[in-house]
Amino acid sequence: MRAWGSLLDAVEEDDSVFAGDWPPEGRTAYLTFVADDPYVVEVCDAPSTRICVRVPLDLGDDWITEARERHAAARQALGM
Repeated sequence: MRAWGSLLDAVEEDDSVFAGDWPPEGRTAYLTFVADDPYVVEVCDAPSTRICVRVPLDLGDDWITEARERHAAARQALGM
């Protein structure tokens, strides 16, 4: 949860191209979020299957606000 919040902070604070891994790359599977135009999510299972899928996203203008609301709701549900 902390890494998810940190990723949202980093994307919101920096208007240049940003890429971040969650959880940190090198574990069994990880997700890379690239804040560019268009936004891209890449899901990789490199250590075991070596499969990587890259998907461009068309996010609305308020996506970061909505992501923060979902993050807060998840934290509350988990009692964090």
